[in-house]
Amino acid sequence: MQVPLGRRFAILFRKVKNAISEKLPEAVGRDFPILGVLALLDKPLQQNELAENCFCDTPTLVKVLDKFEKLEFLKRKKSETDRRVNLVHITEKGKKLMPEIFCGVSEVEQMIFNDFTKDEKETFLNLLTKIEVNLKDFEPKTDKYIEEKMEKLKQLNLKATKRC
Repeated sequence: MQVPLGRRFAILFRKVKNAISEKLPEAVGRDFPILGVLALLDKPLQQNELAENCFCDTPTLVKVLDKFEKLEFLKRKKSETDRRVNLVHITEKGKKLMPEIFCGVSEVEQMIFNDFTKDEKETFLNLLTKIEVNLKDFEPKTDKYIEEKMEKLKQLNLKATKRC
């Protein structure tokens, strides 16, 4: 019996996330996407916006924010316009982790494509793009700004690959 495609994607997602987290400081570990999104967007986010951009639920996010705030990787401030809202900011200490995070991501990407030919990698990425387009009606509510910043991330990954 063939494993359903959604299950395979979920397993791959977990494996990739685990592989990246093993390359990072223990304090960051599997929670690296939170710092990555904050650094990439380079603006404070409401907690619910951050949860949506990191594809995690709010209760899980709050636990990670508590941990990262104690480690001084980020800080939460009340919004000046709505005191019910917390805005999450990455700190300089958090930003200093970004080269290591980008190196970890880059190393795992190299591992994933280790025995792919250039054509196989290009075909695989094109097929993933087709899947994304086919599922465009089911986009999560992410900050559209992040899509613009993905090119910046790709460039940073290329630079990180050369430094790692």
